[in-house]
Amino acid sequence: ILRLADYSAYYGFDIVNDDAGYLNIIRHANSTTGTSALVIKRDTGNIGIGISENLAPRDKLTIFTPGAAEEEVALRLVNPIGFTNTTSGASLIFAQDRSDAENYPMAKIRSSQQAGGSSCCGDLIFSTAASSPTLTDRMIITAGGYVGIGTDSPSEMLQVQLDQAAESGVNFINNSTAAGAAMRLEINVGAPAGNDPMVSFNVGNGGFDWTIGVDNSDSDKFKISGGTDSHNPNL
Repeated sequence: ILRLADYSAYYGFDIVNDDAGYLNIIRHANSTTGTSALVIKRDTGNIGIGISENLAPRDKLTIFTPGAAEEEVALRLVNPIGFTNTTSGASLIFAQDRSDAENYPMAKIRSSQQAGGSSCCGDLIFSTAASSPTLTDRMIITAGGYVGIGTDSPSEMLQVQLDQAAESGVNFINNSTAAGAAMRLEINVGAPAGNDPMVSFNVGNGGFDWTIGVDNSDSDKFKISGGTDSHNPNL
């Protein structure tokens, strides 16, 4: 045992290499109470924070906060550069160790201060590598809760975008062959007093645009409307 403590009142730490195969760091908040702060399992190298050896860490890193509310169990990643840099944030990187290069990144989740935003506003960005070691942003959740796939500046709650000289699509699939298997896409408004549930089809500048939907202001009739360069025409 290696003991690091205040001699006047036993506050400190014990570092114990025990017979059960653990290196255990025990925290003493007072003279009588000792709590396991960190354990390292000798045979696997697995680390547990806030976990006792009788709850052996099963993964490379396990963080445990007994009796805490859900929002109190946290792993905090902090970038000390602060909010003076508009791209400041923190990242979680997933990598592989290759023989020809060290720790090639395969994917990354990072936070980023929202462009033009205040110190409270941040986006969450997901990136993957189609060819290592280059990471490409694939999806973003903005500070306002908008989700963009293929775009870093969604203007709606969900925007899926792929700019290419080929067809782009979104599939909703139910491959089940069981009885009752179905697939439904619902477009709802809260009440008849609300606006119309609609789907719009737009053909760029100079094209003819169409909208189909239910007109709440006209006895909930199903309608089709359109016009050149109308861009999301109303019913």
